Amino acid sequence: MRRIGNRIVAAVVSLTLVAGLVPTPAFASADDSVVLGNAVGNEEVVPGENQDEPSSEEVASEEDPAESLPGDDAPDESIEDLLDDEVPSDENPAEEDPAADDETSTEEDSAVDDDVLAEEPLDEDASEVDEDATIDVVAGEDVEAADAKDSDEEDALEVADVEGKSTNDKDIAVEEVDADEEAVIEEKKSDDESAKDADGLTAQASAPVITYQAHVQSIGWQNPVTNGRTAGTSGQSLRMEALRVSLPKGTSGGVTYRAHVQNIGWQGWVKNGAVSGTSGRGLRVEAFKMKLTGAIAKKYDIYYRTHIQQFGWLKWAKNGESTGSQGLSLRMEALQVRLVAKGDSAPSSSGSFRLTFVKAPSISYRGHVQSIGWQRWVGNGEMAGTSGQSLRVEALQTRVKGTGLSGQIQLRSHVQSIGWEPGWSTKSGTSGRGLRLEALCVRLTGNLGKYFDVYYRVHAQRIGWMGWAKNGEKSGTSAMSLRLEALEVRVVPKWQAGPGSGENRYIDGKTVSKMGYQNPEGFYQVSSKNVHITSAATAPWDYVTPSRIGVWASRQDCINAFIARAREYLGTPYVWDYSCAPGVGVDCIGLVYQCAYACGMDLGGGTGYDDFNPWAHWTSGSSGWHSHDANNFWNYGRVMHVSLDDRQVGDLISWSGHVAIYLGGDSIIEAYPGSVMYNSLWAHGTPRGCMRLFQ
Repeated sequence: MRRIGNRIVAAVVSLTLVAGLVPTPAFASADDSVVLGNAVGNEEVVPGENQDEPSSEEVASEEDPAESLPGDDAPDESIEDLLDDEVPSDENPAEEDPAADDETSTEEDSAVDDDVLAEEPLDEDASEVDEDATIDVVAGEDVEAADAKDSDEEDALEVADVEGKSTNDKDIAVEEVDADEEAVIEEKKSDDESAKDADGLTAQASAPVITYQAHVQSIGWQNPVTNGRTAGTSGQSLRMEALRVSLPKGTSGGVTYRAHVQNIGWQGWVKNGAVSGTSGRGLRVEAFKMKLTGAIAKKYDIYYRTHIQQFGWLKWAKNGESTGSQGLSLRMEALQVRLVAKGDSAPSSSGSFRLTFVKAPSISYRGHVQSIGWQRWVGNGEMAGTSGQSLRVEALQTRVKGTGLSGQIQLRSHVQSIGWEPGWSTKSGTSGRGLRLEALCVRLTGNLGKYFDVYYRVHAQRIGWMGWAKNGEKSGTSAMSLRLEALEVRVVPKWQAGPGSGENRYIDGKTVSKMGYQNPEGFYQVSSKNVHITSAATAPWDYVTPSRIGVWASRQDCINAFIARAREYLGTPYVWDYSCAPGVGVDCIGLVYQCAYACGMDLGGGTGYDDFNPWAHWTSGSSGWHSHDANNFWNYGRVMHVSLDDRQVGDLISWSGHVAIYLGGDSIIEAYPGSVMYNSLWAHGTPRGCMRLFQ
């Protein structure tokens, strides 16, 4: 029975020592005073104070070191104690001198295999136990006293309330019981607590503690958190700037990780409590990845997920996969990390965005061009087609790669002789038919369209680059017989601004009046559309010469049309206050009206003082305001006044009470008493100056 008693004492000692191994985060210093509850008793054990640091010789003397993961026997309240313990904001545990840790780990590692988790050795008190007092614990078996019935003949020992009293290596409470009672001890260990694998890791009922800490905008370093709890913030729009992650000291293996940082990109891998990211530079962490190393990586998967701007919580990533975003300028705001035993279910991603990692879509497109055929694929913002070669684009094709988001980039084109295509597709237009594209629409579908905008612009014949259209808007021209020569496409997150102005992105020839040359704002404008005057006008004073210029008429085209219309009036009778059709009658200013109308120039359609039209000219009477419109036009017309020396063909030559059209070479055409005729610039004395209609 003496032998049995010694065995019992040794068992209690051994179990107490194993339970006393309390994990601490790698980046927590002794000054942090992180207090964890003892796994056996109710008292708390402060790492470094209640436990003796073994020498390398003592560790080496252990023939069969315990191989269980530190901290697995620790109760839940030890984790809460860790969370409640504040880390001062002005301390940076991860930046302590790494050399000190390296020396300690070097001594320990020299005696203990890297794949085996170190255990505290027995102290001097434990060494007093009889050498024969050893207990071989077999998984799943109960170790009992050999002679439970013969209690009167043997003394029995009972471990007094092991879980209710404070115990440590040097103070083991053993209580003698009545000799009439049998010494009975029941010790159970499951397979998970005793079975060892080839790597030296003992299977655990729960995963080791994974500790992580975030440096957050406007906050600094937060307190460390563990096992799936949230580091960082959500709902506060604060960027995460740095992170550090660790496993308990003595763990066989480690954790490595790296951050993708604004303006930097992916940083290098760091490990075991080192800082990844930046502090004091105002740079956001945008993405993150981590993985386990060594023996622990063969027993556990590391899962992690991030809360990012615009998307919220993402799906759980694991074992080196990326989480967060890239190429979208989105801040990472929070992080959760969990260790899960191999073969166990992954954490639930319910309510999370369906991706672990979000990045800008990689779009490409290409054009089928006259005399060239299909060009190479080009990327986001590059030009497909040609410019300066007068070659038509006949077809276009698009594709999207590598986003993980559902959706396509689709096209719909306006084709020569066909018009608008009826449906959307990733391929649009024709080939082998010699038909030009004239306009197009581009759109994103699915989640691509939910989170991104697509902007596009075309290079059109005679116009050049037009404004930016987006998300299905029309771009280019129609009803103008202008070829589309090139295209640019850009996909932009919805929370970012577009690439440029959308002005003049699309022109419908059925509604547009003038492109290309135009007078400056504030002066009379030329147009391909006809001028209309007040509906009150009656014949013959309602006559207006139709516009004779095209949408793309140049300045010279306008001047030519102006003078050509004047020549068509040659021989028409001169009639005071008339501005009617050829052969009916005009006066000097009335001839100018009809020639201006041939260029679509609206001079005012009402009867106000600055309205110049056939009806106002007639209805004011022979002595009314508009009977003197030759002078009124000089004073109130929206024209440019130039000196006589600067006269050009198409200018109006003005005298007091008279006006004529300059043809060049000191020659004019005018309506003068009698009829419309050619005359000399000097026929009526020296003019007072010129009015320029076309600038």
